Amino acid sequence: MISIKSTAIAGLPLLEIAPSGQEMNQLPTVVFYHGWTSCKESSLVNGYELAKKGYRALLPDAYLHGERKSEEGVT
Repeated sequence: MISIKSTAIAGLPLLEIAPSGQEMNQLPTVVFYHGWTSCKESSLVNGYELAKKGYRALLPDAYLHGERKSEEGVT
């Protein structure tokens, strides 16, 4: 099984994906940055595959994408 946690680091929203039961363990970690016109949720398949291999995947939202799309008055 895979654990998916919605969290934020220094105000940056991201999804943290890891093998279930290993969320608190030290794991090799990959920051997977989504493409130009999408959001962190669109990279869930990539994060899931990384977690199946024993990695922790961090999927952040890019500036003005996903949860961050309304920053600095942009809607």
